[in-house]
Amino acid sequence: MLSAAQSVEFGVLQDRLGLSKSALSKQLSHLVEAGYVSQERAVRESRSRLWLSLTREGARAYAGHVQALQEIVRAGEA
Repeated sequence: MLSAAQSVEFGVLQDRLGLSKSALSKQLSHLVEAGYVSQERAVRESRSRLWLSLTREGARAYAGHVQALQEIVRAGEA
């Protein structure tokens, strides 16, 4: 989902993935630590919201994973 958007609000991502706040936070912490995702807090409608974006490194890693999965599928079709 992050690869298709410039940034995504935490709550939207949580709803789309069907994860609890704690489960999503834990996974995002790993992705941020790896340099794949960046976080930015912004105040909107008097509420602090967390916005998430895929970094360039994250986009490269994602593309690599997609390519590897496509190769696995092609090998299975042969």
